[in-house]
Amino acid sequence: MSGLLKILISFVIALLVLSSSTVFAQGVKEKADSISIYKNIQEYSGKNKITRFFYQLLFKPVVVVKETKVLKKKEYLKAPFQ
Repeated sequence: MSGLLKILISFVIALLVLSSSTVFAQGVKEKADSISIYKNIQEYSGKNKITRFFYQLLFKPVVVVKETKVLKKKEYLKAPFQ
């Protein structure tokens, strides 16, 4: 009987070791991005005058920053004076 008991104990230990590799610790849950929700609401509100009016009553307008292009001065080759 002791031989059967050793086999049973080793089987249980092997089963516990193999099953523990599939168990994960508490994972970090990603928070939902609320900015995309408000952006979708803003885009939808721009489609109609009534929805735009209600949107302006409920939310502060978001300032859209437009990138300005920096104009580079063209450098011309200048001939030296003689």
